[in-house]
Amino acid sequence: RYYADNIARGYATGIEFRVNGEFVPGVESWASLGVMKTMEDITNDSYEILYNAAGEKIYKGYTFDDLATDTVVIQPGAVPRLTDQRVQFSIVFQDYLPRWPSSTRACRERGRVSCGRSGN
Repeated sequence: RYYADNIARGYATGIEFRVNGEFVPGVESWASLGVMKTMEDITNDSYEILYNAAGEKIYKGYTFDDLATDTVVIQPGAVPRLTDQRVQFSIVFQDYLPRWPSSTRACRERGRVSCGRSGN
């Protein structure tokens, strides 16, 4: 749900490690590993769960006995943000053809592999 007011508190923390190297002289390659955690706590985001006399949870429109005799209030507290990415691994590997050293190829992995031509 979108709230137009600033009624949440949150944080983001993380670290990223990167290793650079040259498998082929003059062509750089690297690999990285990142870990990140994001959380937010929305003010007054509680909700209620209603129970009937038999102790069954009441689902509006589905429960036959929908007379509430007990109510439980849930306070979710801090929850992960939608943009939370706990672990991310990326790799870039570049190579070139010995006959045409000015033509390099790069493969990048960041969730999926894509290879393409870089250079002239």
